[in-house]
Amino acid sequence: IRFTMCMLLFDIVLDLSTIDTFVANEDVCLAVILTVTFVYSTSSQIASGQFRRLLFEMTRSAEIGMWTDDLLDVLDEEQGVEGVVSLLVTCYGLLFSVKTPQ
Repeated sequence: IRFTMCMLLFDIVLDLSTIDTFVANEDVCLAVILTVTFVYSTSSQIASGQFRRLLFEMTRSAEIGMWTDDLLDVLDEEQGVEGVVSLLVTCYGLLFSVKTPQ
């Protein structure tokens, strides 16, 4: 359970890092697609109240050793819309964004 929760937090950091990489390499279109997907997912979690309860649900799940329903809802959201789009854009775009240091 804790590993999956760490991966959820790592996913957020990785999405932001990828957006930063796209912006730094002037891949504006890919940066916008990934940003819109990230903002949509995050705003839907904020609107539903899941984002506010996320830390509590993570702690509660770790304590009882089972997934709570609210935490499963957050994971479903991450793996649903955002996960697929993020994976496709990142796999396609990073091939063009990685540059050799000069």
